[in-house]
Amino acid sequence: RSSMMSQNSYATSKRNVKVSITDYPKFSGNAKDWVTFERKFRSVASSQGFDHVLQEKDYQPASQDEEKQYESDLAFIYDAFQNVWADATNFYLVEKNKKQKNGRQVYLDAVNYFRGAAVKDAILTENMNALVNLKLTHTTPNGAEGFNNKFNDIVNSLEQQGHVLSPPIIKGIFLGNIQDRTY
Repeated sequence: RSSMMSQNSYATSKRNVKVSITDYPKFSGNAKDWVTFERKFRSVASSQGFDHVLQEKDYQPASQDEEKQYESDLAFIYDAFQNVWADATNFYLVEKNKKQKNGRQVYLDAVNYFRGAAVKDAILTENMNALVNLKLTHTTPNGAEGFNNKFNDIVNSLEQQGHVLSPPIIKGIFLGNIQDRTY
């Protein structure tokens, strides 16, 4: 029971909140999914009191007790990454930090990997391809609403990556993708 408790969740007096790795979102390992995954992962980590682990600036504990707690926090975030990333092809980004169980380093390595220029170009190409090839037809799941939601999700993803399309371009692509005569 105690190993199960330490593996899946633990509560600390510092946070006084139940902490569970199962609360963290799964990650595909795909570059196009990084921005959304990072936002959700950071949100859960913050709500559980681990936001200091995921900062770019290194956290400096003020006492030995804080140092021990920080090492425990690093290990927990490492375990969370290991759990959510387990099925991805680039799992090596997690595994290379296995010896130290350093969740912060996993995060920093992932940020460097997924925010690199080559990856940004790949995401741009993938998102633009999805945007141009998304079509509204009589078989589109959830009809016009589903098409509109998916279209907006892709545009938002592009904007989050720093690629802003002008409104006339967005309108042209949107209208050009409507292939159902009903609309």
